[in-house]
This record gives sequence, structure tokens and C-alpha cells, in this order.
Amino acid sequence: MGLKEQLASMGIKLFSRNIVVNGTITTIDGANNSHIINVAGTIDLIGYNSKTGKWKLYDFKTHRGRITQDKMNKWRRQLTLYKKFLEEKYGVEIEEINIIPVKVGYPTPKGVDLLATAEYEVSNEEKP
Repeated sequence: MGLKEQLASMGIKLFSRNIVVNGTITTIDGANNSHIINVAGTIDLIGYNSKTGKWKLYDFKTHRGRITQDKMNKWRRQLTLYKKFLEEKYGVEIEEINIIPVKVGYPTPKGVDLLATAEYEVSNEEKP
């Protein structure tokens, strides 16, 4: 059973992918000055739970190896911001944020030595 079918069996209807969200965050710099920063991001997938009347966010994250706790925390902070923006802007309730890790691997091309170094020079000449 695929992801869409699995979620449908739990009463979750999936909607469009790549939904852009935006909002502002306030940060404090080293001199204790406050700054308001505009932030935008893209939600990979959003689902509506027909049983609870609430929404769920899904974000696909590609990785090549072990996922560290620091990386998971970073991803959760990102989704928490998306949740905040949607709830504040549209008054909807997000009941859950979900990270879906997708392991990717890229084969090393034949003849490539990953430990090798190359020598090069940077020209100061301007192109015509």
C-alpha cells in the first residue's frame, strides 16, 4: 500500500503539493537589537483529517546517510514555523507535523577518485 492509500485509510485526504507559506519572525542579534524578518517556505504535502477536522503537514527530506538529532531538530523547527504561519494566517488548526525521510544515493562515476586533488589557477584576465 502506498503513502496516499495508507493515509486515505486513516481518513486523511491529501491536497496539492508545494504550497507556499509565509510570515514573519522576530530575532535578537548579539547587541540585543530586535529584527523582524520575512520568511517564506514550501510545504511538500498537506492533508485534511476528516475524522478530526484538522490538518496535517508532511515534508519530504532527502538524506544520504544517518540522520542526526541536530538535523531532525532543524527540520522540526522549519515545520513548526510553517504550522505557525498557516494557523495565524488562515485560522486552521494543524494537528500534526510529519517528516518523511527519503534516502538517496548517487553512484560514484567510473574513474573518479574521491580522494584526489586537482591543481588549478585563477586568471586575472577579463573576458571580452
